Amino acid sequence: MRRGLLFFCSLIFVIFIISSCEQKAQKVKIRYPFEGSVFPAEFPAPGIRWESDSITQEWQIDISINAKIISSNKSNKNIWTPEASIWENVKTKADGNKITISVFALDGNTKTKADSVNIVISKDSVGTPIFFRSVILPFSHANKYKDSLNWYLGEVASNDVPKLMMSKIPACANCHSFSSNGTKFALDVDYANNKGSYAIANIEKTSAIKPENIISWDDYKKDEKESTLGLLSQISPNGEWVVSTVKDRSIFVPIDTNFAYSQLFFPIKGILASYNTKTKTFLSLTGADNPDYVQSSPGWSPDGKEIIFARAKIDNDTAYSSQKGLFVNTSLANDYISGNKGFKYDLWRVPFNNGKGGKAEPIEGASNNGKSNYFPKYSPDGKWLVFCQADNYMLLRKDSRMFIMAAKGGKPRKMQCNTNDMNSWHSWSPNGRWIVYATKHFGPYTQLFLTHIDENGNDSPPIWLEYFDLPKRAINIPEFVNTNTNNWNHIVDAFSTSGNYFQRSIDESINHRDYKSAIHYVNLLLEKEPENTNGYMQKARVNILSQNQNQAIADYKMAMSLIDKQLVKEPKSVVLLKQKTEIFSRIGDFNNAIATYNQIAKCNANEEDNISFKTNILIDANRNQEAIEECNRILKNKPQNTRFLSIRASLYMSINEFPKALQDLNVLLKAQPNNKDFLMKRLNINYMLVRADDCMKDINQILKNGTNEYMVYFIAAQIYDARNEKAEAIKCAKSAINIINTTSLSNPTPEAEKKKVIDFYNVISKR
Repeated sequence: MRRGLLFFCSLIFVIFIISSCEQKAQKVKIRYPFEGSVFPAEFPAPGIRWESDSITQEWQIDISINAKIISSNKSNKNIWTPEASIWENVKTKADGNKITISVFALDGNTKTKADSVNIVISKDSVGTPIFFRSVILPFSHANKYKDSLNWYLGEVASNDVPKLMMSKIPACANCHSFSSNGTKFALDVDYANNKGSYAIANIEKTSAIKPENIISWDDYKKDEKESTLGLLSQISPNGEWVVSTVKDRSIFVPIDTNFAYSQLFFPIKGILASYNTKTKTFLSLTGADNPDYVQSSPGWSPDGKEIIFARAKIDNDTAYSSQKGLFVNTSLANDYISGNKGFKYDLWRVPFNNGKGGKAEPIEGASNNGKSNYFPKYSPDGKWLVFCQADNYMLLRKDSRMFIMAAKGGKPRKMQCNTNDMNSWHSWSPNGRWIVYATKHFGPYTQLFLTHIDENGNDSPPIWLEYFDLPKRAINIPEFVNTNTNNWNHIVDAFSTSGNYFQRSIDESINHRDYKSAIHYVNLLLEKEPENTNGYMQKARVNILSQNQNQAIADYKMAMSLIDKQLVKEPKSVVLLKQKTEIFSRIGDFNNAIATYNQIAKCNANEEDNISFKTNILIDANRNQEAIEECNRILKNKPQNTRFLSIRASLYMSINEFPKALQDLNVLLKAQPNNKDFLMKRLNINYMLVRADDCMKDINQILKNGTNEYMVYFIAAQIYDARNEKAEAIKCAKSAINIINTTSLSNPTPEAEKKKVIDFYNVISKR
């Protein structure tokens, strides 16, 4: 008995020792390629990467086919890429068989088996290049430096850096798509300060985006005067039509605390409309134009006869439904940022019917499944449908996974090419055998991967387009282009030739109090237009704001010299004289400002414009009573003149003549009852005069129209507190703090004011 027990214990010890040795021997784990991955026939040699806890600094990499070693090489790094000759030899000898890649840790002359993976070289080529965008992170930084966006065309068969197609556009440009025959491309652009602008151009050696190539989705039912972003637009397979989300509104929030996922962006309102490139007309797409739903993320069937789109019920919360403009106020997005409030899309299909639409129906397997379904893409033969799915929302979701199903509907299958970090924005190769998509598998800077699709819709573990990677850049929005890289060399920006785009970037940077960025864009403007007087005036303005007074004076002098030079040729130019007057006013030389204004009055017959300009000079000189007298000159004959009533109301406020200011504001609000600026001015006066009931009337009107002004909620909180309505007071104070916190980057609240609101909240919440 004792001998048997001793033998058993010895056996266990030996097994333990063997097991420990085996675990010690397993010192390497191949990170890439992935087991079972399928490479295109033309793919260049991949970089083999592994992790190791071995103390050795040398490894051996063997490549075998049917247990026969084809190549054996050593490396002192955790990556090794086969030379082109070795890789081509391997592909030739594989002939469809599995290729085994093994990595051994070397300890002197001893090699220890560590890890291996099997891959396959497909007989299917990709055949066409991939167009994609690169962007810096985080999003808020990229949004400030729009000219940092670049677009590339990458060849899967090449290990060269992809071809730079377009760069340094001083405007935002995003989603792009291509006709299936590779003759046309379409691209979101911000043209002439219009967010709904959209370019449609030909693919040729040098493609030029010209003003005549640009449409505006705002022109769809323009009489309704509702701005449109034109979100997630897609050109038709034949290039004749484009379908887009219009009359849209979105949650669009930077999240700088999350570097990899630094924005939250998805539509919460919108319908689908189409544009015909031949007739140049717009049509709403019946079946996808229900105002009770958001309808977005459209995808075309290969024959152009059907549209698949994402649909969700609109949030009926009045805080959202009362919002105006393209984007929901950041202060109202907190529930979405935190994930406390969901938003899920189902996939629907509708006949296109030459833009007229028809009866829409949900797609079985991609709707009513408790998930958010979006980005539907048909295979080129119309047999398969691949779409993305996440718990909520749409773009840039960490939990986004791709699913494939029969195009007619059915049970979707989660694709095995999915990685653990975002799988999104996919595109089919024209031959239907490959899908390119974006993921964050190797870190926060998005990468592009490929997967092979066989005739039965089975996909393979992914392969990395590592040669497309760019240092410190996220690369995204990949789209196959049915062309040859030799036939498409460059995209020329032939639409943003003026300084308007730089001017907008300057204004945006100033609004964000990012004066470094503002100077950057001013310098770009002056580099493009070295004698742009307004450029130097803007530079002076920025330097004053950043408290660089000496440089500001030098900039103003430079602007003045350019103006005087032009006035020699155009002595009666009102524009030049106004610029000169403005400079005198900015540097405090008000006598010369008035003297130059008198020259303007002689040259300009428009009395209202002249007096409006003069009042600005007087206001700068702090001569408010004289400015009021100038307003009175116009209002004596035109007592309902909105421009001068508004100016006079502000002037009365500045000299604390509140009853007179209220009188003017009441006249203005009778004509424009929802004017936010007038309502805010009246609210502030009533607040200073301690008229609580009048304040609440204005507050209710402002909130009805939507606002991101923290002061509205703060005043309401104080009134509720005075009325002993503690719950409402706390609720409004919280809203004020939320607005202060969520707008701190774009429009920071002075610390003293912020502290005042927080202290008030702390006091009332502890009572």
